[in-house]
Amino acid sequence: MPSTHSRSSPSLRALEWLNFFLADVQTGLGPFLAAYLSASGWDPARVGYALTFQGMVTVGFQTPAGGIVDAARRKRLLVIVGLGLLTAGALLLFVRSNAATVYTSGFLSER
Repeated sequence: MPSTHSRSSPSLRALEWLNFFLADVQTGLGPFLAAYLSASGWDPARVGYALTFQGMVTVGFQTPAGGIVDAARRKRLLVIVGLGLLTAGALLLFVRSNAATVYTSGFLSER
């Protein structure tokens, strides 16, 4: 009996590339944020708190988000909403770099 994983459909290949580039974007946000906040005058302790907050959001939402994805019927919509939140969080940093904006951006981009 042939395995369903041995064949690759175009939509599966597109999903693999999307995952690859999204992981690259999310992995790059932490170092970018640290450099950006340091250049904006934040001291290292405040930068560390912001990065720690993002990590805690990631850990806190990982299991519930997985359950939502597993239960969802419209997974493409979830991807679109997630990309929208990631984009909104990144663009929010360009508005200003005060604490509330940085933490809101971290929450949105790490959901």
